[in-house]
Amino acid sequence: MQCPKCSKQARRSENATCTECGYAFGLDPREPHGLTDLDLLKLAHQASSGGRHHFTQNLLYVCYCMERVPMKALWPVAAVLGGVLGYQLMGSRAAVMGAAAAAGLVYHGTKSWRPPPPSVLDDVYDQMSAAGHRLPRFISRPLFEFRDEDKYVDHLPRAIDVDNVIVVDRNGLVDWLVLNDLPRSLNALVISQSGYPNYVLPIAIDLLNLRKSIGIYLLHDSTQSSLAMRKQLADSGLLPTAGHRMFNLGIEPDQVTYMKHLDPIQPSRTRFRIPLDSIPFPILERALYTSIKRAVPLLTGFAAAGWVGREG
Repeated sequence: MQCPKCSKQARRSENATCTECGYAFGLDPREPHGLTDLDLLKLAHQASSGGRHHFTQNLLYVCYCMERVPMKALWPVAAVLGGVLGYQLMGSRAAVMGAAAAAGLVYHGTKSWRPPPPSVLDDVYDQMSAAGHRLPRFISRPLFEFRDEDKYVDHLPRAIDVDNVIVVDRNGLVDWLVLNDLPRSLNALVISQSGYPNYVLPIAIDLLNLRKSIGIYLLHDSTQSSLAMRKQLADSGLLPTAGHRMFNLGIEPDQVTYMKHLDPIQPSRTRFRIPLDSIPFPILERALYTSIKRAVPLLTGFAAAGWVGREG
């Protein structure tokens, strides 16, 4: 396999190092994930938009499935090759039969293919870490690192610039969005419905009490309905919502049905319930910007970002 360090096709020695340069391999492609170190680094490069954005295992899994899903577009190619081979061997009638058989086999393969479970990638980061390697921009697990106020301040818009408060349903989504600098790009405070980070919550409360023009936006996985989140937020009394515009951005299962780029993970198998961070950050950021600034549904924002089309 190809070594990420010396780029040579090198054998893996008994102690899992490159026989050419001594690079310590973290992954064994004989395991169910089938990945080499170089494969994983390429997936990470894709998930991070070329090293520009932080990402989680949920998006890494989408990229992983993208690389493994059979290409439906190959069946016409198979038909041509099967026809040519049949003609060479047995004449025109065999050419037709060969084309049909080859196309049918390939097409059936694409229709019957099922993605591996997301758990197939559960250990790859730990295995790479044990070998002394990092995945740049990868959030291996919820960091909750913004409990340290100094770390959030670098991403916080000035109070006078805050136009929106975005409430998410998971603490881990706060880390993902803030690490990617969403608060400054959208002039928003980002908090979870549990009140994390706790030192940002009083800022949000003060600004909401002071300025009724600030909108409150609910953003969540498609595993939780907007009505439930809205009710939970109202019942908790976490924020002073009276007099403020409140919008449910989603994502909702019916929105996921239009996200063609998620086809490789076959979201219909989970009734279109997916984590929000399965979506590349640049796509989500653009969709949110369009939705908030133009006061249109988030699906319209996804359309503007080129992320719309029926599954299948």
